[in-house]
Amino acid sequence: MVLREYVQNAVDAIELAEREEILPRNAGTVSVTIDGQHRQIVIEDNGIGLKSATATTLLGGVGLSSKRFGDARGFRGIGRLGGLGYADELCFETRSVQQDFVQVVCWNVTKLQTYLRNRRGHVSLAEAIKAAVRVSKRAPHKTEGSHFFRVTLRHVRRFHRDDLLNIERVATYLSRVAPIPFRSDDFPFAEKVDEYLSAVDGYRCFTVELNGRRLYRPHRRAFGDGPKKADEIHDVTLFEIPGPNGCVIGRGWHAKTNCIASLPSSVTMRGVKVRQGNIEIGDEYFLAEWFTERRFATWHIGELHVDYQLRANARRDGFEEGEAFEALLEYSTRMCRQLSKQCRQSSLQRTQRLRLERGLDQMEKVVSEETLVVDKAHLKQKQALLLTEIAAFTKLAAKLKSNGMYTPRLEKLQTRVGRLRQRSQSLRDQLDGRKLRPYKAPERLKDLLVSVAVDIVKYHDDQDHVRAERLVRQVMAPFSSVRE
Repeated sequence: MVLREYVQNAVDAIELAEREEILPRNAGTVSVTIDGQHRQIVIEDNGIGLKSATATTLLGGVGLSSKRFGDARGFRGIGRLGGLGYADELCFETRSVQQDFVQVVCWNVTKLQTYLRNRRGHVSLAEAIKAAVRVSKRAPHKTEGSHFFRVTLRHVRRFHRDDLLNIERVATYLSRVAPIPFRSDDFPFAEKVDEYLSAVDGYRCFTVELNGRRLYRPHRRAFGDGPKKADEIHDVTLFEIPGPNGCVIGRGWHAKTNCIASLPSSVTMRGVKVRQGNIEIGDEYFLAEWFTERRFATWHIGELHVDYQLRANARRDGFEEGEAFEALLEYSTRMCRQLSKQCRQSSLQRTQRLRLERGLDQMEKVVSEETLVVDKAHLKQKQALLLTEIAAFTKLAAKLKSNGMYTPRLEKLQTRVGRLRQRSQSLRDQLDGRKLRPYKAPERLKDLLVSVAVDIVKYHDDQDHVRAERLVRQVMAPFSSVRE
C-alpha cells in the first residue's frame, strides 16, 4: 500500500503537468526501482514537481495537501509519509520548472523514534519534526530533468516476508492496483473496455515501470490451473452504474466465462474489482458481501470504475457514506445476485455433466464385460434396464445442451446393448457337470442353482443389475466355469 500511495501521487503530478502544458499528454512515466542489495526503493516521476517553498511545507509536515477532493486521486496529505514505517530514512527530492535547483527534504526515522522515546511522549509534533527533518538544496545532476519528484526509502526494514523488496511480488501487486493499461496481446477486449471506460472521470492509463520493465494489467483471455479448470473469457458485458437523481456515477464490465469454479489466488485478475481514478479500492472481496455466497466473489472477473462523486476512505479499502455510495451498493447488490445465479447454474450443470460422464463410463464397462444371463427373461429384462439408462443419459445430455458431445458414445452403447443376445451365455450352459458330479442328483442341483439365480436377479435387478450379476457369479463360482 505504501508503493500504491507513491504511484498514486506520481500520476496526479503527471496529470497536473499535462494541464499546465509542461508535459505532453501520455509522455509521463512513473519509475519504481528496487535495490535489494542496498535495501533501497526509489519511486520517481516526471510530473510537475514542487516549488521550493511548497516542498518544504508539504513534505516536512503532516496532513497537508494542495490537492482538492475530486480533482485528484490523493487529497489527504498523508500517503507520502507511509514510508516512515518501513525505512530508516525517507527522502524526497523535487524540482519544478520555476527553479534551477533541487529541493531535498529528508526524514530521519531513527532520529525521530529516538527523540520521541527519550522525551517519553512529552513533546509537540512540531518539535519532533524539527528534530527529524532535514531540508536542503543542491544542484541538479545532468540526468535529472527540469521537473520531477523522487521518493527514496533507504535501509528498508524487514517486514514479514520482506515483500517490499521482492520484485516479483511488487510487480504482481502493482499490476493489479496501479492505473496501467491492459496488454492487448493477452486481452483482446482491451480496446473495447478502454474506449467504454474513458467516459468515467479520472480513468487514465499511465506508464509505470519496475526496474526498467513496463507493467501491465494481469488480464488475459485464457486462464486456470490444469486442463479440468481451464477457462477463457469469451466476451465482456459493459454496463453503466446509475447514481442518485438519475446521474451516472461510473461504468463497468464483467467477463463472460464458463464459470467453472472459484479462481485460485494465482489468477490475480479474479474478482469484480472496484476502482477509482483507475486505482483499485479494496480487493477482490470488496463486493463479496452482496453475493449470495462469499465464495462466488472469486468466480467472476470484472471491474466497476466509479467517479469522484464517491469519496475513498483513508485506507482506500472502501468509501465514505453518502448518496453516491448507497447507489453503488444498490447496483452492486442486483449485479452480484445475478452473477451468483450464474455460479449456481454453472455448478449444477457441472455436477450433471460429471454424473453423465461417470454413468457412461460405468455402462461402457458393463457392456464390454462377458455377459451372464440366467435365462431368456433375464436377458430381456437386462436389455430393457440398460436401454432405460441410455434414454435417461440422452435426456440429461440434451438438457446440458451438449448432446452432440455425447451422441457417438450413446449410439455405440445402444448398439452394443442390442447385441447382448449374441454375446450372452446362459447360466445353465456354464454350470460344469464335472463339478456337480460329486453331489447327489446333479441335474436336480442344476435346476436348483438356476432357480436361486433367477430369484437373485429378480430381487436385485430393480435396484442394481450390475450388483445382481456379480452376486450370481459369486454364488455359482464353485459349480461352474463362471469367473467370480
